[in-house]
Amino acid sequence: MRKFLLISLAILLFQGCRQKADVPDENLRAVLEQYKVDYPKAQLRDIYKSCFQDVFGVAHLISDTQTCVRYLENEMKVMDDELAVEGEWYTVNVIKGLRVADYEYTMPDSHFVRVDLHVVADGRVPKELLVDVLMESAATPPYMTQEEWVSRWQEIKSVAESLAPKPHGFEEDAAAIDSLLAEGDYVMHHSSRYNGEYNPHYRLVRRDLFEQHILPLL
Repeated sequence: MRKFLLISLAILLFQGCRQKADVPDENLRAVLEQYKVDYPKAQLRDIYKSCFQDVFGVAHLISDTQTCVRYLENEMKVMDDELAVEGEWYTVNVIKGLRVADYEYTMPDSHFVRVDLHVVADGRVPKELLVDVLMESAATPPYMTQEEWVSRWQEIKSVAESLAPKPHGFEEDAAAIDSLLAEGDYVMHHSSRYNGEYNPHYRLVRRDLFEQHILPLL
């Protein structure tokens, strides 16, 4: 009798584990659904980029302060060429009536923050402060190993695939990302569809540094 009870308990525990593993990540689903609302033209590779940034931050982009300043100034020059209205800086998004936030947290765990460069252009955030925070952010080690990231991405992709409708070009992007990861690489750019629609100009800052140094200025 005791042996039967132990076997039954083991079966129940096993089934419980299976049920727990099969339950989708509802928080992740909610995050991706909100991203789809905010950026309906975004593709799977744009989801990948934000989630990748959440894990690996900005270290792969910044090597030294001079490079950081040069890239920042170059991008702000591009913004200036795109549009300048009444002495104030704007991104094209503002005029197009699209969503433009001063900042947004990366998906899905908000380790980093995308700071839109119009907050520097309009004078609210000093360029020097942003550079200092960027350099400190670049020193942050990744939140996962590459192997852990590959596994996590499969979970994210599975949830993204279940969205209705699926992101535009899902199969092509999924294959491109899988090929990238198989080669031991993991850096991917925004889709041309995303760039054309939303014209992003932002820099990535670690969350705690953003909330301490930049958020009070906004």
